[in-house]
Amino acid sequence: DFELRCLWEAFFHFMANFWTSSGLTVTRCPTKGRCVVASRHFHSGDILLVEKAYQALQPRGSRLCGWCWSGASEAIMCGTCEARYCCRPCQDAASARHGTLCPLMKGLARKGVSPLDTEFLDAVLCAAVMECEPATASAAVAARQPGIGAQEDIDALSFSENSASSALQGRLARSLRAAGLTRSEDSILRVLAQLRQNSFDVVDDRQTAVLGAAIFPLAAAVNHSCAPTAVPLFRLGESGGPVLVLLAIEEMLPATEVTIAYTNMDRPWWVRQMHFKETYDFRCECERCYCLPACGPEHHLVDLSLVGIRDGGVVDDDVPRGAEQLRSHFLQRHSVSLRDRSEVDGLVRLRSAALEQRRAGAWVRFAVMALDHLSFCHLWVMHALQTLFVEFSAAEVVEACGAHLLQLGNAMVKAQARVLPRFFPLRGLAILGVVAALQLLPESDERLAASSLLEEAVSILAVTHGQLDTPVWTEATSILGKHHSEVEGKCDWLRSVHLGGSLLRVSVTPGVAAADFAVQCSETSVVLLHRDTASSLRVKCKAVLEDSVRFRKRRGEFELRCSS
Repeated sequence: DFELRCLWEAFFHFMANFWTSSGLTVTRCPTKGRCVVASRHFHSGDILLVEKAYQALQPRGSRLCGWCWSGASEAIMCGTCEARYCCRPCQDAASARHGTLCPLMKGLARKGVSPLDTEFLDAVLCAAVMECEPATASAAVAARQPGIGAQEDIDALSFSENSASSALQGRLARSLRAAGLTRSEDSILRVLAQLRQNSFDVVDDRQTAVLGAAIFPLAAAVNHSCAPTAVPLFRLGESGGPVLVLLAIEEMLPATEVTIAYTNMDRPWWVRQMHFKETYDFRCECERCYCLPACGPEHHLVDLSLVGIRDGGVVDDDVPRGAEQLRSHFLQRHSVSLRDRSEVDGLVRLRSAALEQRRAGAWVRFAVMALDHLSFCHLWVMHALQTLFVEFSAAEVVEACGAHLLQLGNAMVKAQARVLPRFFPLRGLAILGVVAALQLLPESDERLAASSLLEEAVSILAVTHGQLDTPVWTEATSILGKHHSEVEGKCDWLRSVHLGGSLLRVSVTPGVAAADFAVQCSETSVVLLHRDTASSLRVKCKAVLEDSVRFRKRRGEFELRCSS
């Protein structure tokens, strides 16, 4: 006990020094344990922390490089565990870790742990933490550089005794020992519990695909809230694995706690509470949850399944009482819209079918029926519409929605404004999906309505994705550029138009030179006229000066500065 106490005090002292140097401070509170709070003023979009993964692994069958996490279509592959590497240097860099984990994965499979199960990835990540040098291992670790975790940070990660004593964890620990991990069962159980409650799912920049799991010891100090002040994003393609970038999505004054969401924000209140209890062994009492049922932001957005909830345990003795209150409140407000239980059953069946089929049309059928029978857009519908507009292509959305496209898009935007923070990434991504679909329609009022939605999406994504220069941000600025541009003639030389803030970029095909164009600027637009073909591109923007136009030959693009 004395050694553990000394270890914790040393870790806490380091964390306090690290966070203070980055504008944040780690403190301890009676109910939450350690907390990270702002020690200076932060604005939305400010980067709070950049941290390299201590260990990171991908599920079997991943098509990403096992070392740098970039695309590995022409891959060097291990014949035993199917690990991929994009090039020989990445394979060499990962050889020590791979030499340790590959036989162990083969042993786990022999012991009945399927490589396709999530428990398999948990077990291998546990072995990586206990047996392998971290991807960040270097002199920098000993020097304690910001953004690089070390072994003492792993040792001090908090965990629940209930999680460490679960039957599943015990079975995994015994399987790991049988597969060749030479550690005591108690130590394996401890690390499994720490990883279960502190690891991160690494997702792509569209927030739709889970690419793998990673441990970021410094970011693990940040607590949960259903109304978070920050969001973790991931940068891929760097040596050693993913990099976590913690972004502020709310303005934070000094002493404001930095929080992130541990689960999807479009889940109903009691489903979130179940997740927290089962995974992290705590009950969330943040502002969003505490205000339920009468006056919180979700009292118009309750889950339809509460209509049929039975007396009995949902999470513990307290939660069912809250669930029953929500159920009564729901029935009182919407008894006219929901005439009988059969309508609710029909909605539940449609949603189950959508979850099973994962098709755009199934989500649309559920959302349209729900909006017809309810006077509001509740969480289930918001989740359905976000799934529709983020996970499916614009063409699939247009085909599935038909005449309901603008109605569904507006319903989702209104629901998001009630529940999600202003600069939450999924909010901007979903609105961008609506805009991309509207852009495919012929000239109509619906397409004209895309203007305000486009500005909203770009303003959100500029904060969440603009600094990282992700493919999503490129897509958003490209749509913005096309929306503000008019093309006359056959522009074979034009590749794309990106308009973000005051910077306009027009990419042209290789071999085209600046001398091939005439640039004409006015108070309301700028025109690029191709001398040989007489084709032109007109972009609506203000106050562009001809001497501010420059051609970047290496990148093959015109760059212009404008006031708006």
